[in-house]
Amino acid sequence: MLERSPFFISAGFFLLQDANTIYYIVDGKFYNNGIIQSITGDIQIGIGGATTLGISATGNTNLYMIVFQSDPFTWY
Repeated sequence: MLERSPFFISAGFFLLQDANTIYYIVDGKFYNNGIIQSITGDIQIGIGGATTLGISATGNTNLYMIVFQSDPFTWY
């Protein structure tokens, strides 16, 4: 376990739509204090494939922001 410090706990979904576009969803919370318990996920991805990443925590205090963001990210 990590020491108490400010951190972000989230669940993420990432889809490689084509060679130039990643669609993502990030849903999470920012805390001023807590302990990170575990990190899970698989980062291997191919075109048309998807992956998820999750972070859970215990002892969370001082919630100061909730985030939900979903968009395609395209580069050339």
